[in-house]
Amino acid sequence: TFIRNDCKEFHFCQSKCHKLFKGKRNPRKVTWTKASRTLRGKELVGDPVNEFEKKRDIPVRYNRKLWVKTIQSMKKIDQIKAKRQDRLWIKRMVAAKAKKQEHIEGELATNLKLVTDETMRQKIQLNIEKKEAKEKAKQEATNEAIKVRKAKKAAMDVDSQYSICCLLYTSDAADERSSVDLGSRRVMKKKT
Repeated sequence: TFIRNDCKEFHFCQSKCHKLFKGKRNPRKVTWTKASRTLRGKELVGDPVNEFEKKRDIPVRYNRKLWVKTIQSMKKIDQIKAKRQDRLWIKRMVAAKAKKQEHIEGELATNLKLVTDETMRQKIQLNIEKKEAKEKAKQEATNEAIKVRKAKKAAMDVDSQYSICCLLYTSDAADERSSVDLGSRRVMKKKT
């Protein structure tokens, strides 16, 4: 246990943790820490189930029924938490599987000449061509969207040349159409 000057207590599970803490290592940059896993989305964070486990310093009078309900609800909360963690793990593994598949396809594409089976080589080549066609179509769609956005922006710029907008117009001067309040320093008259 380490107690800092501001009376905050730090409890360490291992001497390794204590040594890294004394060495002023950032726990978010050490991959095996809870903080790092939370930062990378590998832990269940921000879930309403975690709200039940917060420490509450409000004294409660002993009540047998309340005690039994609390114990039962703790078991149920643990079950819910386990199910949600399983779902999070499955979701992460689906993404990891897709990433691994993409990595394998990339390796096959770069080392296509090492594949000896002719039919397998043709399938791989066909998949590579399909993937390139999809990427090309996606890039063309992105370029088209950028062109449309630029055209809209150019049209808005032409419209804004003809409309005169005063950003200093405040609600205080809203009643007077002929003047604008500039922070109570002076009043500019509009030309009519």
